[in-house]
Amino acid sequence: MHLPSLFVILVYISGYLFIVFAAICLACGLYYLVELAEEYTSFTKKLIRSGILAQLGLHGLLWLYERFPFVPCMIGFAAHLSYLFLLRSFPFMEPSSPPFMVSCAMFVIDNIVWFRFFKANVEMFYRYRIAPVPSMASFFLFVIWLVPCAFFCSLTINESVLPATGPGRDIYQSQSVPDRKKRRKNAILVTLERAVVSVKRALGIETTRDTLTALY
Repeated sequence: MHLPSLFVILVYISGYLFIVFAAICLACGLYYLVELAEEYTSFTKKLIRSGILAQLGLHGLLWLYERFPFVPCMIGFAAHLSYLFLLRSFPFMEPSSPPFMVSCAMFVIDNIVWFRFFKANVEMFYRYRIAPVPSMASFFLFVIWLVPCAFFCSLTINESVLPATGPGRDIYQSQSVPDRKKRRKNAILVTLERAVVSVKRALGIETTRDTLTALY
Protein backbone atom coordinates (compact mmCIF):
# COMPACT_ATOMS: atom_id res chain seq x y z
CA MET A 1 0.00 0.00 0.00
CA HIS A 2 1.43 3.30 -1.09
CA LEU A 3 1.30 5.93 1.66
CA PRO A 4 1.01 9.61 0.70
CA SER A 5 4.07 11.74 1.13
CA LEU A 6 4.18 13.74 4.35
CA PHE A 7 5.88 16.57 2.48
CA VAL A 8 3.04 16.79 -0.05
CA ILE A 9 0.45 16.82 2.74
CA LEU A 10 2.31 19.63 4.51
CA VAL A 11 2.53 21.61 1.28
CA TYR A 12 -1.21 21.32 0.66
CA ILE A 13 -2.10 22.23 4.25
CA SER A 14 0.29 25.18 4.23
CA GLY A 15 -1.06 26.33 0.87
CA TYR A 16 -4.65 26.38 2.09
CA LEU A 17 -3.63 28.14 5.30
CA PHE A 18 -1.79 30.73 3.24
CA ILE A 19 -4.94 31.37 1.19
CA VAL A 20 -6.98 31.79 4.38
CA PHE A 21 -4.46 34.19 5.91
CA ALA A 22 -4.23 36.14 2.66
CA ALA A 23 -8.02 36.49 2.58
CA ILE A 24 -8.03 37.70 6.19
CA CYS A 25 -5.30 40.24 5.44
CA LEU A 26 -7.23 41.45 2.40
CA ALA A 27 -10.39 41.84 4.48
CA CYS A 28 -8.49 43.80 7.13
CA GLY A 29 -6.99 46.02 4.46
CA LEU A 30 -10.39 46.72 2.93
CA TYR A 31 -11.83 47.45 6.37
CA TYR A 32 -9.05 49.96 7.00
CA LEU A 33 -9.67 51.61 3.63
CA VAL A 34 -13.36 51.90 4.52
CA GLU A 35 -12.41 53.59 7.78
CA LEU A 36 -10.23 56.09 5.94
CA ALA A 37 -12.92 56.75 3.34
CA GLU A 38 -15.46 57.50 6.06
CA GLU A 39 -13.13 59.83 7.93
CA TYR A 40 -11.95 61.75 4.86
CA THR A 41 -14.93 61.87 2.52
CA SER A 42 -13.93 64.91 0.49
CA PHE A 43 -10.36 63.68 0.09
CA THR A 44 -11.67 60.27 -0.99
CA LYS A 45 -13.77 61.90 -3.69
CA LYS A 46 -10.78 63.87 -4.96
CA LEU A 47 -8.64 60.75 -4.91
CA ILE A 48 -11.18 58.74 -6.90
CA ARG A 49 -11.53 61.59 -9.38
CA SER A 50 -7.76 61.74 -9.84
CA GLY A 51 -7.68 57.98 -10.33
CA ILE A 52 -10.39 58.14 -12.99
CA LEU A 53 -8.59 60.91 -14.88
CA ALA A 54 -5.34 58.94 -14.70
CA GLN A 55 -7.09 55.86 -16.08
CA LEU A 56 -8.56 57.88 -18.94
CA GLY A 57 -5.09 59.04 -19.88
CA LEU A 58 -3.72 55.52 -19.48
CA HIS A 59 -6.26 54.10 -21.93
CA GLY A 60 -5.25 56.76 -24.42
CA LEU A 61 -1.60 55.78 -24.03
CA LEU A 62 -2.43 52.10 -24.48
CA TRP A 63 -4.02 52.94 -27.82
CA LEU A 64 -1.49 55.51 -29.07
CA TYR A 65 1.78 54.21 -27.64
CA GLU A 66 1.25 50.46 -27.21
CA ARG A 67 -0.93 50.20 -30.34
CA PHE A 68 -3.61 48.25 -28.53
CA PRO A 69 -6.86 47.76 -30.50
CA PHE A 70 -9.23 50.70 -30.53
CA VAL A 71 -12.32 48.83 -29.30
CA PRO A 72 -10.98 47.62 -25.90
CA CYS A 73 -9.37 50.99 -25.23
CA MET A 74 -12.57 52.81 -26.21
CA ILE A 75 -14.71 50.55 -24.00
CA GLY A 76 -12.37 51.10 -21.06
CA PHE A 77 -12.37 54.85 -21.71
CA ALA A 78 -16.18 54.90 -21.82
CA ALA A 79 -16.40 52.82 -18.63
CA HIS A 80 -14.27 55.30 -16.72
CA LEU A 81 -16.30 58.17 -18.12
CA SER A 82 -19.37 56.51 -16.62
CA TYR A 83 -17.53 56.29 -13.30
CA LEU A 84 -16.83 60.01 -13.58
CA PHE A 85 -20.55 60.74 -13.95
CA LEU A 86 -21.29 58.43 -11.02
CA LEU A 87 -18.83 60.41 -8.92
CA ARG A 88 -21.05 63.50 -9.15
CA SER A 89 -23.45 62.08 -6.55
CA PHE A 90 -20.67 60.73 -4.33
CA PRO A 91 -21.01 59.58 -1.58
CA PHE A 92 -24.79 59.22 -1.99
CA MET A 93 -25.10 56.50 -4.63
CA GLU A 94 -28.45 54.89 -5.38
CA PRO A 95 -28.34 51.44 -7.03
CA SER A 96 -31.51 52.27 -8.97
CA SER A 97 -30.09 55.49 -10.43
CA PRO A 98 -29.16 55.53 -14.15
CA PRO A 99 -25.47 56.46 -13.54
CA PHE A 100 -25.06 53.52 -11.14
CA MET A 101 -26.70 51.03 -13.49
CA VAL A 102 -24.75 52.30 -16.50
CA SER A 103 -21.49 52.08 -14.53
CA CYS A 104 -22.22 48.48 -13.53
CA ALA A 105 -23.05 47.56 -17.12
CA MET A 106 -19.91 49.22 -18.44
CA PHE A 107 -17.82 47.46 -15.80
CA VAL A 108 -19.09 44.06 -16.95
CA ILE A 109 -18.61 44.92 -20.63
CA ASP A 110 -15.11 46.24 -19.93
CA ASN A 111 -14.11 42.98 -18.24
CA ILE A 112 -15.51 40.86 -21.05
CA VAL A 113 -13.88 42.87 -23.84
CA TRP A 114 -10.42 42.92 -22.26
CA PHE A 115 -10.60 39.23 -21.34
CA ARG A 116 -11.48 38.29 -24.91
CA PHE A 117 -8.67 40.50 -26.19
CA PHE A 118 -6.04 38.84 -24.00
CA LYS A 119 -7.43 35.39 -24.74
CA ALA A 120 -7.06 36.02 -28.46
CA ASN A 121 -3.55 37.47 -28.07
CA VAL A 122 -1.83 35.11 -25.66
CA GLU A 123 1.33 35.20 -27.76
CA MET A 124 1.73 38.85 -26.78
CA PHE A 125 2.81 37.81 -23.29
CA TYR A 126 5.47 35.49 -24.65
CA ARG A 127 6.68 38.24 -26.95
CA TYR A 128 7.20 40.47 -23.92
CA ARG A 129 8.65 37.48 -22.00
CA ILE A 130 6.17 37.71 -19.14
CA ALA A 131 3.86 35.09 -17.61
CA PRO A 132 0.31 35.30 -19.05
CA VAL A 133 -1.83 34.68 -15.96
CA PRO A 134 -0.04 36.96 -13.44
CA SER A 135 0.34 39.68 -16.06
CA MET A 136 -3.32 39.56 -17.00
CA ALA A 137 -4.35 39.61 -13.33
CA SER A 138 -2.11 42.62 -12.70
CA PHE A 139 -3.55 44.46 -15.70
CA PHE A 140 -7.12 43.79 -14.61
CA LEU A 141 -6.38 44.85 -11.03
CA PHE A 142 -4.74 48.16 -11.93
CA VAL A 143 -6.55 49.18 -15.11
CA ILE A 144 -10.05 47.72 -14.76
CA TRP A 145 -10.79 47.01 -11.08
CA LEU A 146 -8.98 49.83 -9.28
CA VAL A 147 -11.64 52.55 -9.57
CA PRO A 148 -14.63 50.20 -9.02
CA CYS A 149 -12.89 48.85 -5.90
CA ALA A 150 -12.55 52.42 -4.65
CA PHE A 151 -16.29 52.93 -5.15
CA PHE A 152 -16.97 49.62 -3.41
CA CYS A 153 -14.89 50.63 -0.38
CA SER A 154 -16.81 53.91 -0.28
CA LEU A 155 -20.28 52.34 -0.22
CA THR A 156 -20.52 52.61 3.55
CA ILE A 157 -20.10 56.39 3.37
CA ASN A 158 -23.58 56.50 1.86
CA GLU A 159 -24.98 55.26 5.18
CA SER A 160 -22.68 57.03 7.63
CA VAL A 161 -22.59 60.71 6.65
CA LEU A 162 -25.05 63.54 6.99
CA PRO A 163 -25.07 66.95 5.33
CA ALA A 164 -23.14 69.44 7.42
CA THR A 165 -24.47 72.85 8.30
CA GLY A 166 -22.79 76.16 8.84
CA PRO A 167 -20.38 78.22 6.75
CA GLY A 168 -16.86 77.09 6.11
CA ARG A 169 -17.54 73.45 6.96
CA ASP A 170 -17.05 70.41 4.83
CA ILE A 171 -19.99 69.28 2.75
CA TYR A 172 -20.32 66.10 4.83
CA GLN A 173 -20.11 65.44 8.52
CA SER A 174 -19.60 62.04 10.09
CA GLN A 175 -22.16 60.69 12.50
CA SER A 176 -21.29 59.54 15.99
CA VAL A 177 -18.81 56.69 16.18
CA PRO A 178 -21.18 54.02 17.62
CA ASP A 179 -23.89 54.86 15.11
CA ARG A 180 -21.40 54.90 12.25
CA LYS A 181 -20.01 51.50 13.20
CA LYS A 182 -23.50 50.05 13.52
CA ARG A 183 -24.49 51.30 10.08
CA ARG A 184 -21.21 50.18 8.51
CA LYS A 185 -22.00 46.55 9.27
CA ASN A 186 -25.18 46.67 7.22
CA ALA A 187 -24.32 49.28 4.59
CA ILE A 188 -23.35 46.84 1.85
CA LEU A 189 -26.32 44.59 2.65
CA VAL A 190 -28.62 47.60 2.45
CA THR A 191 -27.18 48.54 -0.94
CA LEU A 192 -27.67 45.02 -2.26
CA GLU A 193 -31.19 44.92 -0.84
CA ARG A 194 -32.05 48.16 -2.60
CA ALA A 195 -30.74 46.76 -5.86
CA VAL A 196 -32.92 43.66 -5.46
CA VAL A 197 -35.97 45.79 -4.64
CA SER A 198 -35.34 47.96 -7.71
CA VAL A 199 -35.14 44.90 -9.95
CA LYS A 200 -38.32 43.44 -8.45
CA ARG A 201 -40.17 46.70 -8.97
CA ALA A 202 -38.99 46.83 -12.57
CA LEU A 203 -40.35 43.30 -13.06
CA GLY A 204 -43.64 44.20 -11.37
CA ILE A 205 -43.07 41.97 -8.34
CA GLU A 206 -44.52 43.12 -5.04
CA THR A 207 -41.92 43.84 -2.38
CA THR A 208 -41.95 44.78 1.26
CA ARG A 209 -39.65 47.05 3.19
CA ASP A 210 -39.41 44.77 6.22
CA THR A 211 -35.99 43.41 5.35
CA LEU A 212 -34.64 46.81 4.41
CA THR A 213 -36.01 48.40 7.57
CA ALA A 214 -34.55 45.64 9.74
CA LEU A 215 -31.09 46.37 8.43
CA TYR A 216 -31.27 49.87 9.85
